[in-house]
Amino acid sequence: MSSAIPAKEASLGLSRGGAIPQSLYDLIERVRPVCLRGRVTEVRGTTIRASCAGLAVGDVVRISTRKNKTEPREVPAFVTAFEAKSAVLSPLGTTQDIAAGGEVVLDCVPEQVLCSSGLIGSVVDSTGRCIWRSPDARSAFATSPQAAALSGPVPAPFERVPIQNVFRTGIRALDAFATVGVGQRLAVFAEPGVGKSSMVSMIARFSCADVNVVGLIGERGREIGDFAEQVLNGAGASRSVVVASTSADPPRRRIQAAQCAMRIAEYFRDQGLSVLLQIDSLTRLLRAYREVGLGAGEIPVRRGYPSSAFSELPLLIERAGRTKRGAITALYTVLLSSELDEDPMVEEIRGLTDGHIVLATRLAQRGVYPALDIARSLSRLAPRVLPPQALTAAQRVRSALLWAQDAKEFACAADGQAAAVYAQAEQCEQLVCDFCRQGIEEKAEFEETLGGLERLAKELQGRTSPEFGVASSAPDPG
Repeated sequence: MSSAIPAKEASLGLSRGGAIPQSLYDLIERVRPVCLRGRVTEVRGTTIRASCAGLAVGDVVRISTRKNKTEPREVPAFVTAFEAKSAVLSPLGTTQDIAAGGEVVLDCVPEQVLCSSGLIGSVVDSTGRCIWRSPDARSAFATSPQAAALSGPVPAPFERVPIQNVFRTGIRALDAFATVGVGQRLAVFAEPGVGKSSMVSMIARFSCADVNVVGLIGERGREIGDFAEQVLNGAGASRSVVVASTSADPPRRRIQAAQCAMRIAEYFRDQGLSVLLQIDSLTRLLRAYREVGLGAGEIPVRRGYPSSAFSELPLLIERAGRTKRGAITALYTVLLSSELDEDPMVEEIRGLTDGHIVLATRLAQRGVYPALDIARSLSRLAPRVLPPQALTAAQRVRSALLWAQDAKEFACAADGQAAAVYAQAEQCEQLVCDFCRQGIEEKAEFEETLGGLERLAKELQGRTSPEFGVASSAPDPG
């Protein structure tokens, strides 16, 4: 009898008496032994109900439909809930041409994204498929491809490493007054039109991260093209990946895009790299959670948001941070309709992050970009990562700015002394604005920023009125 190993077994890495490779175990674990089938029973808005026993929440199914008899089409859908004997499905495509009785078949392959260094310099969709690649794309490092599930685990508390190093953003105002640590998570609050997207692109190009991953969630199609041209250009093309979903995409696709961006960031973090993840915007992601939850029959509990939105959000935000393998520094942008304290979702997001950056409309109207509101912005880790003298200087500038705002408010009388105080306060504000103002193509070096900050603090200390008092030490923000 021949002792030759069959070609099929050899291709799987098997040998006589040898152990079965782990890759084969992983393949067997993903295979469903039975092909589950069902039928569409109802389509309402962006929600589909189907009778299909044996499905589980998180499964992906394919719904057969056809525009006509000669053009069959399949629409993927995500199982979000169950109602009586029906499965509630959230489609990953348009519901057009889906009819009652359409066949529903379980997709045996779970939601995955193929991660590798080949993603660098590309714009990918919510599944990780490349839709545009920069002509300047090139990777400074090579990594082996790895298929990873979109929904990853949250690192355990004691798997995390203390944050001790400064993350240099290249933005003068941020490095001075809202200093970020490597592995920190911050929220960026801004009303429309104050330069939020421009600041995101500047950080992606100027930061000290090894890899930038930007998730554009529910963005306008034109904005995605413009952003890609800015970030994936020149040196940025060698370390950046953009995950994009437009406002025309179904809500489940928008959620999937945020998960895809996080999974790609986790992949590069596990290679021992420092990763910058920017999700723009968390507001559109929350709206997608709301659409899916309400479509599944959930009850709105707070400003129209179902409870699932509040439970899903921490599962995404908490996946960023610094671990023993690497670090993900995360910036999550939040669109504001008006004032900061009027939106109940802002309170929830502030509680999940390690600080917040507020962009002010009044500063943007004065031509100050980035329009950082120093008084309302806070990095909880700044006392840990900044040198003591820089921390003291930042607090002195912040106190002087608060004095100037109070002085302008109370110096409304017509006497000469009040007018002089008002002019003095206006000069102080102008000095701070001049320090923070930065061109979109200008990179601020961290050492120069700290030097300029100390000079600004000394100049302001001589200009502020003593009756208001300027703090000389930096309290712990808590």
